[in-house]
Amino acid sequence: MEFDIKKQTNLLVVTGSRAYGTYTEHSDIDVRGIATPPKAYFLSFHKKFEQYDERCQPEAYPFWDSIEKYMRSNEINPTAVIGQPLDQSIYALGKFFMLAAQCNPNIIELLFSDPQDILYKDEIGSLLIEHKHLFLSAKAKFTFSGYAISQLNRIKTHRKWLLNPVENKPTRADFGLPERSAISGEQRLAAEKLVDKFTREWLLMEENDLDKRVMENVHLRLGELFAETLRLPNDKHDALPQMVARLCAMNKLGMSKDYIAILQAEKAYRDAKREYSQYQDWKHNRNPDRAKMEAESGFDCKHAMHLVRLMRMAKEILVEGTVRVKRPDAEELKGIRDGAWSYDTLIDWAHKKETELNNIYKENAYVVPKTPNINAIDKLYATCCIMSFNKEN
Repeated sequence: MEFDIKKQTNLLVVTGSRAYGTYTEHSDIDVRGIATPPKAYFLSFHKKFEQYDERCQPEAYPFWDSIEKYMRSNEINPTAVIGQPLDQSIYALGKFFMLAAQCNPNIIELLFSDPQDILYKDEIGSLLIEHKHLFLSAKAKFTFSGYAISQLNRIKTHRKWLLNPVENKPTRADFGLPERSAISGEQRLAAEKLVDKFTREWLLMEENDLDKRVMENVHLRLGELFAETLRLPNDKHDALPQMVARLCAMNKLGMSKDYIAILQAEKAYRDAKREYSQYQDWKHNRNPDRAKMEAESGFDCKHAMHLVRLMRMAKEILVEGTVRVKRPDAEELKGIRDGAWSYDTLIDWAHKKETELNNIYKENAYVVPKTPNINAIDKLYATCCIMSFNKEN
């Protein structure tokens, strides 16, 4: 990057627990922002800027003066911050517009931040905030609940590991495989590449403009449909679309039953090795306080807090047409993080809330447009770019 990020920044806000109101005395200060690169980056075929991530000591932070002012205004004890690295992510204007138009939860909230959490804004940042509702649409049903489902999947995975630790490293013999594969590595990779291509096409993951979280939500619904049809237990829902698509792909490619069986066993072995590695990493590297909380509650309560927040925010966008970053339910959320809800209570709540969101969407009972006004957003983007270019002259 060949320009001064501070000079090109348009908006900078405090995010995370301090923005939501769910912070503790020792919570970090996380910062995200938007920057428009110099005009030369728009005219160059090789100069690229999408995102600027930095983790630095406070005294080296470009906007440290704004952080100090923020701490004084919010009566934050400097010892909670000084000496700890600060994390910041600043998105290029174009990337921000793309993600905001998709109603990405981590991006859209920047425009709806509490005024006290805005560290810096110029005329472009002010213009974006003024037009923030342009970016809201019913896509929030998929993006926010999609993030929430991701949290739910982590909760279920970690709980599974708590109840049934993956202590034994898997071996090829466990999956009925010989020490040396009957298929050469080159042949297997070629076959897997073809299967993966057909699988992705079946799952609508190739050459589409749908957000990843939207597709995750589609796959979840497919899993529920397959599971209901095949009368399978709930814990088999998530993997079903991938399993069905993979088998369809293998049959379409004309593979024999024996060949399919070997490929499936090899994949199961690799998946087991990956899970073992993930479990070991989770076991040895997780925060000690969080590990203690998981042991006491039986699940990750911090993920639970984020799940509840995201699903509630999804409903608020759909029926109220706004993003409530500073949470009115902050105390309840902190209680959930501290173990106020049982695992069964959380799972039951999540399923009911997902049903409620589905009904709101199906019945068109939302106040935001179904899709964003791309032409209006594009016009706003052009205006912001011109404003930035004019500042250089």
